[in-house]
Amino acid sequence: MAKKQPKYNIVKNENTNDYSKIILIIIGIVLVVGLLYLYTGFFVTKELSGKKDEPKTPETVINYDEIIAGTIFSQSPETYYVLISDFKTYNYKAINALLDQSDDIKYFSVDLSKTINQSIIGEPYITNNPETLRVSDPTLLIITSGKITKSIIGLDNINNYLK
Repeated sequence: MAKKQPKYNIVKNENTNDYSKIILIIIGIVLVVGLLYLYTGFFVTKELSGKKDEPKTPETVINYDEIIAGTIFSQSPETYYVLISDFKTYNYKAINALLDQSDDIKYFSVDLSKTINQSIIGEPYITNNPETLRVSDPTLLIITSGKITKSIIGLDNINNYLK
């Protein structure tokens, strides 16, 4: 009979193999997270590149010469001009230059292209009541003490008056 061979239990040490797999997975995760951090730091937020994009906010400009239609008669100078027109339609460089030359009389403008001022658009009716005042063409009003002392209607008439 053949000799019985003894049975040996061969035990592999699988623990070292499992530990090395876990370490490799952890290193892979750390590398992926690190690369994502670097990518967002350099390209998305630019915190790591040293170049920061400053937010560009437009400079606020307050125009004290432009008023709304409801305040035509309540301006502070004793005597002043009010130029009423649709400033998108007409070119007023010449008129503005002439008005700027008159240092003694202040002038204001009312832009009829703005929605808030469209309540005075209509058949021309010049009155001291802001609720019934109506204009259709470019109009220059000369106001003294809250009352209209003179009105000039039409672009050519305004140019001739100011010259």
